[in-house]
Amino acid sequence: FPVFCRNAGSSEHRGRHQEKGEYRHPQTSDLVSVKDYAFVHDGSKRFLLLRFFNESDFTVDAMRFTLHQLDSMGRTICHTRVSRESITLAPGKLYTDGMAIAIDRRCVGFRVSFCEIVSGYYHYRATDGGITVGYEPKFPTAPLASSGDRKEMRPRGAVFAAFVAAVLIIGLNLLRIYLLSE
Repeated sequence: FPVFCRNAGSSEHRGRHQEKGEYRHPQTSDLVSVKDYAFVHDGSKRFLLLRFFNESDFTVDAMRFTLHQLDSMGRTICHTRVSRESITLAPGKLYTDGMAIAIDRRCVGFRVSFCEIVSGYYHYRATDGGITVGYEPKFPTAPLASSGDRKEMRPRGAVFAAFVAAVLIIGLNLLRIYLLSE
């Protein structure tokens, strides 16, 4: 392994082979860091599991990062954009969601570059000059009714009563005009 990934051992479980290690590459974010990893070999498929640590004093709700996959010479094989939405990473806590990232079979090392970290309405984005902070309020959207919600789609009593009253008033006015015209 390249020097930035220290191999902490391997294990075999039901045809799966795992190699665990501590992430040694310089961190690209002061808010969230990568602590350790596990390469999982499942037959011809390979995956990467990551564990993160929240270095900040706020809860992280989402994060987006680029995974730079490296070969045995430390050369980049490819870049993978990864997004973790709807998470809860409390301040000073470790986080792993168990979601494996599919990797190239030649990948023996990696680097993680954080692109964006979200906490509530605040978005922390990596830029060339450091981190920019944006504020983006989330507006609730009305859920669409499914076909099984037909009962909810029927007019409510008050709406129906108003409709009947309007039709009745219009009808009475038309009747009055007809009677006055004779």
